[in-house]
Amino acid sequence: MIESTDTLSTRTWLSIEQAAEYTTFAVVTLRKLVYRGAIPFYRKGRRVVFKREEIDSWMDTSRIEPIDAEKIKREVDQLITRERKQGRPRGLEAT
Repeated sequence: MIESTDTLSTRTWLSIEQAAEYTTFAVVTLRKLVYRGAIPFYRKGRRVVFKREEIDSWMDTSRIEPIDAEKIKREVDQLITRERKQGRPRGLEAT
């Protein structure tokens, strides 16, 4: 039976199937993360369970900052200017 995400977000403990639905990861992906010890989990006998708050924290630590295109352009322009001041021809690698 598939639970709604609202129901899953109020649970403290999640089975691997519930954690997969909650995170939108495949069960096999979660099993690999458990095997590698890359995700917080608990084991009760052979059963693997997850604490929802720990899953949330783990997901938050995986955040990638958005790219600032203007910052990258400024850095590239500065690099080009520096290379030109050092007398290196544009488009040729230094030897």
